[in-house]
Amino acid sequence: MAESRIHTYLIAYDISDPRRLQRVHKFLKQCAVPIQYSVFITRISEAQLARIKVGIVERICDDEDDVRIYHIPDRTEVRLLGRSPLPEGMQLVVGDGAATMKQLTASPSSSSVEQLQEELEPSED
Repeated sequence: MAESRIHTYLIAYDISDPRRLQRVHKFLKQCAVPIQYSVFITRISEAQLARIKVGIVERICDDEDDVRIYHIPDRTEVRLLGRSPLPEGMQLVVGDGAATMKQLTASPSSSSVEQLQEELEPSED
């Protein structure tokens, strides 16, 4: 089943209104890891991605804001220069040709990410 396959996505945005920017940023922090200002990375299914898109659309203004979602192929080479873009306790792990994120230590936000990912899972109904 292709829809349950996990993919890596890079989500970047340019939001003109500070209130909408804060709402989008807060929403994405629940389901993705911020790696730079206004740039997030996440590993999710296509069904979860569809739900994230709906959540973003509900928070932006089509005429003023720009949100881009890039599918990152499994065999992407990632080069990090300068300080680590990942939050403390997270590292980028490359295995089987796929770049993934690995949490090294528990953080307060990890439970909210796991909770949202469970909510984004397709229901059995």
